[in-house]
Amino acid sequence: GKHVGRNAVVPLLPVIMGEFYLLIGGSVLVEKVFSINGLGNMFFRAVLGPDIPLVMALVFIFIIFQVLFNITQDLLYTFIDPRITLEGAER
Repeated sequence: GKHVGRNAVVPLLPVIMGEFYLLIGGSVLVEKVFSINGLGNMFFRAVLGPDIPLVMALVFIFIIFQVLFNITQDLLYTFIDPRITLEGAER
């Protein structure tokens, strides 16, 4: 399990981190359906409003979350598999 586990997690990591993208995107729908006050519901009201500066700010916040998830994914690659480094490949 110890030897196989690390090699098995590397291809699954993008799938797991992709679920976080769906979680953020799904917050708009869930918050609207259940009338929960949050960023998703605020985004929905801003789009219907139309409150363009608020839409741009919330899209920027969602993109920041996505960039942070991508950075976390890259750092987890190096932690899980020591053969993967953050430096450029040497030829």
